[in-house]
Amino acid sequence: LFLPYPDPGEGEPITSMSVTSFRRYIECPYRFRLERQSSLRLDCSDEDLHELGPADFGNICHEVLEQWGRSEIKRATPTEDQKQIFADLSERLDGIIRTRLDAARPEALAQMEMLRNRLEKFSHWQARRGASGWKVHAVELDFSMRSEARCPAVAFPGNERMRITGTVDRVDHNPDLGIYQALDYKTSSSGRDPMNAHGKPGQWKDLQLPLYRFLLDSIGIPVEGDALGYVNIAADPSAPDLGLASWSDSDIEDAMDCAGQIIDRVLAGDFQHSGDPPDFPGILDPICGNGVLLIPSEREVGQ
Repeated sequence: LFLPYPDPGEGEPITSMSVTSFRRYIECPYRFRLERQSSLRLDCSDEDLHELGPADFGNICHEVLEQWGRSEIKRATPTEDQKQIFADLSERLDGIIRTRLDAARPEALAQMEMLRNRLEKFSHWQARRGASGWKVHAVELDFSMRSEARCPAVAFPGNERMRITGTVDRVDHNPDLGIYQALDYKTSSSGRDPMNAHGKPGQWKDLQLPLYRFLLDSIGIPVEGDALGYVNIAADPSAPDLGLASWSDSDIEDAMDCAGQIIDRVLAGDFQHSGDPPDFPGILDPICGNGVLLIPSEREVGQ
């Protein structure tokens, strides 16, 4: 016998959803609800850094690129010198290593050198991009429920009880073309394609980029469906540096309809798990009985 899934109960009312949480709901509504339970938000960080996990590695990469991006925004024209871009990125990475990873194990420090190699590849792409007229317009645009947030969370159209939050990694602008692009940094080893990652109308797997467009529109930054994409900071040298979606207006509308349906289900308390046993990350696995076998007592066996 296996333990039944615990009832998550009503919990705290959900009044906001991040752009990335929609993927979690699509994967498994039940796991989505458990992850929103404040009583289960356990800190599993490892203070003794042997090796950085994917999330830590990605966070450091994002921080380096954010620091570089903020300085790039202040420049009158885009930087086209690859060596200068890489030197600036390396300087910021070294600063993080000194302040946060000084006591880390050799394995973690080796990962930082791997990240440096990835950033060098990125610097070549960034130099070409600057030369073609693209300028960094904004970085880490945070749409939040916090009162001090630069950009407030945005009420979802047709259902203002739910507000959408999220952080847009980067927005670029090409003045000559009059076009904005909304870009998300990805640090997977082989790179990612936004079309494969998101699915398609009627079969959406993720809604992050279409919801980026929705958030940016609220502050007057128009982004077309084919101007949403990923910047890959990948280990694979053959991975494309930039992957753009090719969504039409009707595709984006379908994605927003899907988001609206998910919000309706969340507000209605629909958190049933899918037919297959869901994959629970970390501490949620034993809590939910995954891999836990309930052994009957001798009395139960005899009955």
